[in-house]
Amino acid sequence: MASLALILSAGGPTATAFHGGVLAALWDEAGWDARQATLIVGTSAGSSAAAMLRGGFSPSDEFARLTDGTLSPEGQQFADRVRASGPGRADSTAGAPTKRPLGLRMAFKGLLPYRFRPGLVLAGLAPRGSQSLARVGATARAAHEEKWPTESTWVVAARVADGARAVFGRDDVPRTDIGTAVQASSAVPNVYRPVRIGRHEYVDGAIHSSTNADLVAALGFDAVVIVSSMTAVPRRARCIDRDPTRTYFSHVLAREVAAIRATGTPVLVVQPTAADLALRRGDLDDAAISAITRQARETARAKLARSEAQHVRAAFEAARV
Repeated sequence: MASLALILSAGGPTATAFHGGVLAALWDEAGWDARQATLIVGTSAGSSAAAMLRGGFSPSDEFARLTDGTLSPEGQQFADRVRASGPGRADSTAGAPTKRPLGLRMAFKGLLPYRFRPGLVLAGLAPRGSQSLARVGATARAAHEEKWPTESTWVVAARVADGARAVFGRDDVPRTDIGTAVQASSAVPNVYRPVRIGRHEYVDGAIHSSTNADLVAALGFDAVVIVSSMTAVPRRARCIDRDPTRTYFSHVLAREVAAIRATGTPVLVVQPTAADLALRRGDLDDAAISAITRQARETARAKLARSEAQHVRAAFEAARV
């Protein structure tokens, strides 16, 4: 059986919608169920998606949820269980705002000349966030009967003390449950409170990379699938003069993909096109989320139809054997 790694990026609600559309297309067009990935690596919004997949929520049901469709009986049972276990309103309250920087040592680490990391610099100098992500953590936790999925699942965060990348589910870091790890991975600096796990506090893993796909470069998978919401297709990325964050993450992703392909591993990268980005303007109401999800499915379908996707499609076929 083929081994496949699935990388799910950061990016907030738009990433959740993008992931939902892409993973639905991978199932509809290629017959690949993302729940069966050998390894799932999730960052921020991607970690929530990973938790839902490993909890058993299918790509088809996630697409239905995001587009106001009808869930399968199994999907409805899953959704009801998660909803019943969620926290009340009081668990999502904001604390007192502060102007104290999140971590000056983190900022200093990002300024080292041999490896300049603007994400670390900006995060370290940003004020500590005050809002809670308890609801996000509780949702991920409710999807699982055990503290951590039995299948390989990595959740990426960053340690506030020094900016070091932490990979829950892989690294020798304090063990925690999937909900707490997701909460830490999603704690965007200047907005959400850092999450304490053991002796340290952790924040959003996207301050290193929106995908952290380099984590799988040397692992010898038969194929790697990257669903990247915070980047853009190369032709589009060169034209994003007004979105330096997307341009930067696009360059980081290009380096990560090159490192994976250098080992001989086929990589399928699905990222926003001009049509996807056009839908991300204005309010993100339910109609907008539905439109982003549907367009992401079409973007992934077009990607799968290209000749460059044939090696990954072959891995999908082998994974079903």
